[in-house]
Amino acid sequence: MKKTVLGGIAAALALTSLAGCGEKAVEEGEKPTYDAKVSTSVADWLVAQAPEGVARNAQYGTDDFGLSADIGIALAEVGGYDEEISTIAAAVMENKKTYTSPGFGTITSAGATAKALVLQQNVDASDPGLLKQLEGTVAENGRIADELDPKDKKAADYSNTIGQSYAVWALNNAESKEAAAATEFLAGQQCEEGWFRVTFAADPSAADQTCDADPKAVPDADATAFALIALSG
Repeated sequence: MKKTVLGGIAAALALTSLAGCGEKAVEEGEKPTYDAKVSTSVADWLVAQAPEGVARNAQYGTDDFGLSADIGIALAEVGGYDEEISTIAAAVMENKKTYTSPGFGTITSAGATAKALVLQQNVDASDPGLLKQLEGTVAENGRIADELDPKDKKAADYSNTIGQSYAVWALNNAESKEAAAATEFLAGQQCEEGWFRVTFAADPSAADQTCDADPKAVPDADATAFALIALSG
């Protein structure tokens, strides 16, 4: 990816952390404090990356609705950007079919569906269809999976811990019946050392889907950050 896209993702994730990052130890029930000038500066930069609510992917020269959603979700954590978030959410929802059903063998992207739903929940919108679509990607053991076109032999499931984190976030917000299983599965992606892996077990039918059961599991900073944000709720 180009630096513009990577920078936007990193800034969005950092802004989510800044919004609740205390300057000192916070007692239970006490509201954390943070440097508002820093978070506002980062937020303003992010807003500028999504003119008319849509961020561009400089590498491919296309509209990037996933990155747009990341920006909107991050802005919601800061507060004070209701108009900008609504603009982003409207743009993503207008293109939700393109975003959540990208083709190339993928009928439904579980991660994209989850992220779009989290964004929508931040503007208090209601889309039962999007929730139902997400719930349909959750297996009995709580693992999300992309819905693939059986006729496309090149189709691949790209769901991972980051997408699972968004699913946990969205399903718990919606008080979905799938929330508990999805949350338990996400927790299982944490290895004994404390970090989370980004890829799931290669075999979705394997009895043990946990990180500790995978000798090839490696730590992933992004997956760990997203999982902690989702589980902290």
